[in-house]
Amino acid sequence: MIEILNKILNDEKLGQLIPAQAFIIPHSFSVMETDKLNKLIEDFQPQEGWLCLTNIVVRIPHDGALPLTGIVLSGELVAGLRSLHIRQDESGWLCRIIERKNTVGDQLMYEQSFLPIPGRGSRRLKYEVYWRETADPSGRAVYRPYISRFAGYETTATKTMEV
Repeated sequence: MIEILNKILNDEKLGQLIPAQAFIIPHSFSVMETDKLNKLIEDFQPQEGWLCLTNIVVRIPHDGALPLTGIVLSGELVAGLRSLHIRQDESGWLCRIIERKNTVGDQLMYEQSFLPIPGRGSRRLKYEVYWRETADPSGRAVYRPYISRFAGYETTATKTMEV
């Protein structure tokens, strides 16, 4: 299967699949109170990311303390190999910590960067999109997207894939 994917990627000039040294572990949970969410963000110690608040969009890194003066609507933060994704829902916030482990797993990882950031030159948001093998309705094994992880910013677009 990897040989077929490599042929398609080569034909499209998108690179090659290489053996993955990563495995993704997601952990989802809810937060009901604003002060607990703000503490979670502070304790996470983000190196890069963004937060959309009711009154401002905050880009990280940020000079000084994070201005959490409004209510967080959503955000994606990264600290090393861990990401924190936040989405407001009807009962508070749905949070997901996604941790990349540098061990071989049964997933494919495709690194993508896109969405140039206005006013930030060529900086782009970088994501790792993980695919895993599942069965289609006929029982055939296929790879489908499983989860994606915000992985920070980069200055040039890359397209690499790992297995």
